[in-house]
Amino acid sequence: MTLDLKGKQNIKEILAICAAAGVVLAVLFFNKAAPIKEFINKQDISAAVPVPDILATSQDPYTRIEGLVPFDITPEQARATLFSVMKNNWGKIHNKKDFQVCLSPGLSFQVLGVYAAVAKYEKGNLEITTVPTDKQLLEYNKASTAASALQRPDKKTFERWVAVKERLEAAKEKSNYQASDKELLPHVAAATGLSANEVKNNLSRLSAYYRPPFGYQQEFISVE
Repeated sequence: MTLDLKGKQNIKEILAICAAAGVVLAVLFFNKAAPIKEFINKQDISAAVPVPDILATSQDPYTRIEGLVPFDITPEQARATLFSVMKNNWGKIHNKKDFQVCLSPGLSFQVLGVYAAVAKYEKGNLEITTVPTDKQLLEYNKASTAASALQRPDKKTFERWVAVKERLEAAKEKSNYQASDKELLPHVAAATGLSANEVKNNLSRLSAYYRPPFGYQQEFISVE
């Protein structure tokens, strides 16, 4: 049997013609998302850490997936976790062409847009950024003029970073975002018990380590 499908580009029209003719049609769709999905499924996620309470938001045509990870996550764990989240939450991605996965080292940092790992997929390109590798830390410290080297934070250091960042944001809100960070340092110092110089140094190290909002680039991959 020959069917006249000339000029029929709407899949509903094609299926209607086939149904009327009593023909069972097997349709293969070319899915633009297939290459990126295949690439994600091939990645090693054995080093991934659990990410509870995934939040997915869509603002067509853009999807953003957020979650929380340990503050001391390593670059290797961060990369694997990004791919694990993409793989396990693929159905939540509204538009497979443009999306981001943003993993924060704490709830307050999630609100403030501070990330330990980000995967950004746009126009066929996948960009992976995480906390710095050992090599990147070394390169940063070589170029830095700080008195002491930037190191991976322990729990005490991280909690201090959180405290100064939260107090700074609270002070900004109180000033209706009219005051500069420099002007607010004394207020943050008073609230945390640190000196203004210590507050400044902690904020600088926080920004240097987590590099909000997009971390240290580890990979830029053309998937399609």
